[in-house]
Amino acid sequence: MIIERNEKGQVVAFKCQKGKNIRNVETNVTLEYKDGLTKNSGQKPDVVVTEKLLDGRLLNVYNLVLNEKGFVRHCLINEYDRNTNQITGTTTMDFAYNADEQLEATQSCENEREGIVVTETFIYQDGDIVEKKRHYSNKPKGKTVSKVYYTSKFSPNPIENKGGVTCFHDSSDGLEYFYYAGLLGKGTKHLPIMFTDDNYLLHYKWEFDSDGYPLAAYLKGYLSKSFTW
Repeated sequence: MIIERNEKGQVVAFKCQKGKNIRNVETNVTLEYKDGLTKNSGQKPDVVVTEKLLDGRLLNVYNLVLNEKGFVRHCLINEYDRNTNQITGTTTMDFAYNADEQLEATQSCENEREGIVVTETFIYQDGDIVEKKRHYSNKPKGKTVSKVYYTSKFSPNPIENKGGVTCFHDSSDGLEYFYYAGLLGKGTKHLPIMFTDDNYLLHYKWEFDSDGYPLAAYLKGYLSKSFTW
């Protein structure tokens, strides 16, 4: 994947290169920044993110409204039929951040799901995500869907997150695009080395440059990510 920036340093495109992009799908993504950002003045989008298949067919359009810090606070997602180019569904999302400007919660509602609201909450401890919970508005109780660990018997000392990388694991709805564009709050204090997913314990393996910045993250059985600074 190639990340392109404009003269202001803003991310303007994610281009697929030799395989799949950050969401493990073969698409190209562009970001359009509107003049005179509204930043908390209404629902008019400040950034429009367009996701297309490699053949140019439209897949998703994300209309982002930013808060006063420049992070996403509201998103309207339009999903398109790749053959007719017609909208087949919409999802609305709202985002909340903690006092450290880290993503704390997302709330989404898909029209097709009869207005069911899904809330995902990230629990932090000393600047690190330690747990992720999910709750459906039509169910009485939420549940923990992931726990995150930063030390282990074999790695007793936490790894400083010099590059501000945050791993949202199984989160979808284009969160990775917003995050890598710098629109989804600040990163965790340390890098995770293990997390649970559907009761499975999965391990991260990190590679670093000489200054301690991560170059790659490997997750057995899952896609790996690479970083260039």
